[in-house]
Amino acid sequence: MLPVLTFVGVTLFEIVRVGRGAMLASNPDLTWGSLLTIEGITGLLGDGDSTRAILIGSTTGMLLAMLLAFVAGLRAEIPRAAWATVRSMGIAIVILYLAWMIGAACEAVGTADYLSEMIASRMVPELLPCVLFLLGALVAFSTGSSWSTMSILLPLVVGLAFTLGNQSGLGGHLLMVISIGAVLEGSIFGDHCSPISDTTVLSSTAAASDHIDHVRTQAPYAVLAMSTALVFGYLPCTFMGLNPWLALALAAAVLILVVRFCGHSADAAPTSPD
Repeated sequence: MLPVLTFVGVTLFEIVRVGRGAMLASNPDLTWGSLLTIEGITGLLGDGDSTRAILIGSTTGMLLAMLLAFVAGLRAEIPRAAWATVRSMGIAIVILYLAWMIGAACEAVGTADYLSEMIASRMVPELLPCVLFLLGALVAFSTGSSWSTMSILLPLVVGLAFTLGNQSGLGGHLLMVISIGAVLEGSIFGDHCSPISDTTVLSSTAAASDHIDHVRTQAPYAVLAMSTALVFGYLPCTFMGLNPWLALALAAAVLILVVRFCGHSADAAPTSPD
């Protein structure tokens, strides 16, 4: 447990150290108390350079694991275990690299900007959240990244939603809030189901599961949640003015009924005759 705890501790320490230094550079009067607020924590995470922190933390944890193994007399096992780990991660590294290439290509040709501009001039205000939900899912599924999808779509969505909302009964502020939520949820769905998403690749690799099997078996659950949110959430709330709390209760009931009547228990694990 010591290498794992060291990895987590060093990573968090580096995020806080670098993030606090960056915030102090812009605000010399910053206090530790202000860092414990939502705004302070957000600033630490945003300025903390998490990639560098994870590199330092993982390296520290690895060195400690090697030291403990050396002291325990497992000296011949250290290079063997290191090589086995690198070899097992080889496929994941290749898939991630190719996924980043696809994402960079989509960003370079302006896929998200093109899709957003294409639908902006043909949009019925009440349909905007549904379209943004599906658009966010499509872009995130294609690029394998929810964060980049959000960062690309949200600046385009805020002004568009507010303008269209003033032309409808929903109002600019309400339609803007719903549309922002639609982008966030659609992006998460697309990233969750994408076979080139880094989280999907690392999940299947860490579980020693076939990558495509992992994508194929998680998709029905994600599609069910996405369809329920779209049909029993966004559409009735924007078109019929359904109360959001009633929509949540209706969607929850639908999910429970689907699992109850369409789902089945997993096969029991075979037991040993002993």
